[in-house]
Amino acid sequence: RVLGPAHAETVVAQSSLATILCRQKKAEGEQVFRSLLAVVEQAALQSRYPPAYYRDRLGWCLGELGRYPESESLLLGSYAEFSGKLGAEHAWTQLVVSHLVRLYQNWKRPAQVAAWQAKVVTKK
Repeated sequence: RVLGPAHAETVVAQSSLATILCRQKKAEGEQVFRSLLAVVEQAALQSRYPPAYYRDRLGWCLGELGRYPESESLLLGSYAEFSGKLGAEHAWTQLVVSHLVRLYQNWKRPAQVAAWQAKVVTKK
């Protein structure tokens, strides 16, 4: 069967592929995340993950590729959206926090690392 690019199963599979490519520091991962973001931002798509989730993933990928300023912008936007709608302790908000910590570690910005590490919520 053909599901099409906007089908939830296709989106999840493409996201997994993009994640693997980004972990391998391959630019193709960015391209896959960008195309996924365009798909999920269409109002008609009922994805189980909101567009901010894919903006976070793209931001994480760009950070892995050393494209720090663009990564920072996407990650900060995702953090603002998730923390505002879901709260600081929500798993998706905390995922973005971890991506920001990693970004600032790689970017050699210790003040920002410390600021974002302070936002990490530990489970009791």
